[in-house]
Amino acid sequence: MVLWILIALAAAGLTLATYLRIKKSRNEQIRCLFKEKCNLVLGSKYALFFGVPTEALGMAYYSLLLIGFFLMLFFPGLVRPDGSLALLLVAAIAFAFSVHQFEVQVLIIREWCSWCILSALINLGLIVLLPFALLFPVMDVLLQSRDFFVIFHIVTILIGVGAATISDSMSFRFLKDFRVSVRESQILEKLSQVIWFSVALFIVSGLGLFLPRTSEYLSQPKFLVKMIVVLVIIVNGTLLNLMVAPKLTEIPFNKKMEIKGKKAQELEGVRRLACILVPISIISWYSALTLGLFESLPFSFWEMLGAYVGLLVFGVVTGQVVNRCIYSRK
Repeated sequence: MVLWILIALAAAGLTLATYLRIKKSRNEQIRCLFKEKCNLVLGSKYALFFGVPTEALGMAYYSLLLIGFFLMLFFPGLVRPDGSLALLLVAAIAFAFSVHQFEVQVLIIREWCSWCILSALINLGLIVLLPFALLFPVMDVLLQSRDFFVIFHIVTILIGVGAATISDSMSFRFLKDFRVSVRESQILEKLSQVIWFSVALFIVSGLGLFLPRTSEYLSQPKFLVKMIVVLVIIVNGTLLNLMVAPKLTEIPFNKKMEIKGKKAQELEGVRRLACILVPISIISWYSALTLGLFESLPFSFWEMLGAYVGLLVFGVVTGQVVNRCIYSRK
């Protein structure tokens, strides 16, 4: 019964993604279920992921799920534990991507798309019901795949650290001419996508390690501090990549730039915020990497948390000093 519901959800998702792809390829008006501005959302730059339309990715995703579900239904002997795990991972990543797209609608575009919300609800239903339809016990599969998840987790942290390091260093390097060009902003947007993708993989792989050994991890001070660091990365990344990055080309980094009135005050606030969030980003990613590489650390929860907070304070102060130096230059 659950498997049939999953097939229905995947088929609905594929139908919706195909409909949107056809409409967009023909440059036709996309009508929403209610009175939202779906064309504004679906036609924005955020409807692309590394240059690929999100609805095209959705078509591939739902098609993959349908193939997997039909194999589970009609040819269960062909389904291996790692195949079931792959379906679960793909569904989890897709749901994380839906959450990110919802953030974009709320914080940047500030318009609703009923089709996008429907797609997110379909993905929610898939990730909730899928564990109940797998042919193998989920926890057993996760335990057997622990080595895979350890490597997967470390690799995703390294990707995030690398992307954040490049993005943050480029942000400061771009300030040497007191402005961020459109081209430079586009580069930062691509890096932002890499960072968000690595965050999604980081969380999914972390859950793969955490769920089978919940009590063990919750008793480790290092794990608790790491969860706080991950939360900071998510919140900080939301502010930095969704609220600051879209305004980079407008931020006045030099007094010579003639921007006055409320717009000047707004962009000045964004500039200051950028010089706070960038240090927090780089410190948090390297802290997550450090905590992830060590099996255990001989420090208490409060000692590790205090060290992390101290580094954040140092980074924020340094960012403000850099901000003042940049803005005071002629």
